[in-house]
Amino acid sequence: MGKNVTIYLPDDVAEKMEKFPEVNWSEICRKAITDYIETRSQVDLGPIIERLKKERNLDYQKGQIFMYNEVIPKLSWGDVEVLRQRVDQKLLQQKPPLLGEEPIGQLAAEQSAIRNMHHYLTWFAEENQIKLPECTSLSFDSFYEGAVDALMDIYKRAKGKKK
Repeated sequence: MGKNVTIYLPDDVAEKMEKFPEVNWSEICRKAITDYIETRSQVDLGPIIERLKKERNLDYQKGQIFMYNEVIPKLSWGDVEVLRQRVDQKLLQQKPPLLGEEPIGQLAAEQSAIRNMHHYLTWFAEENQIKLPECTSLSFDSFYEGAVDALMDIYKRAKGKKK
């Protein structure tokens, strides 16, 4: 046995529908509902999400290891401080905006930090003739997130010892 469904349409939509009297609007609605249910039923996102988490974790770790092993040993304290200012999300959020701009929010600061680390590591790898590790294309940012976190970890540890 079928099910009748009542839907509400604003006046402007109802008027536009009247311009097409040959269209079976019930069939259009039935098709839209069926397509929606089919799409939601067939896609099991669980395995996809787990794979992405795993890839993200591996690339994140690659970024940390690359910073700890390849980059940080070659940096002076001044270099660490300059780079930290470019990738510290709290500093990026507090940075005074340009004339007429709004301060950036947390998500924009995170993306800016990742972008700045990407630029720095690309330059650093070229200057030192080091190959950047391969990353999965889906979790490209994870590598740089790991690099940012490693730098911030080293900075906090070193800053604590300087006191």
